[in-house]
Parts: sequence; structure tokens; C-alpha cells
Amino acid sequence: MKAATLVLSGRYDDNFPDETSSQPFFKLLGGTTARKRRVEYDTGHNLPINEAVKQTLDWLDQQFGPVR
Repeated sequence: MKAATLVLSGRYDDNFPDETSSQPFFKLLGGTTARKRRVEYDTGHNLPINEAVKQTLDWLDQQFGPVR
């Protein structure tokens, strides 16, 4: 895997069940854990927006450096 990838998912998502959607997708990505990350929330399809935004911004800073 060459592209950095962040996967955010809800453990209780009825639309895209975690065990048949984001978990298998993440495993298929391959690559090192330094370039990919998976975050699972104790929610359904709607993720907690403030936490998801913070997680995304932190991950982007880690992968590409902070915004100057």
C-alpha cells in the first residue's frame, strides 16, 4: 500500500456492518501500520462528529505534517 489511509467506522452500523465492511477492507489494504489507521467508535452509522474531525486532523498532521 502506497497511500496513507484512515478508516473511521461505527461498531453498530446497520448500513455497513463493521465485521463485513470496514474490518475486511482494512485487512485487504495490507501495508504497514505507520501508513494506515482504523478507528472504531461505539456508535451506529453516524459517527461522533467532533471526535471524528479531531481524529482526522491528528492523523493528517501525523502523515503530512502540521499546517503552517
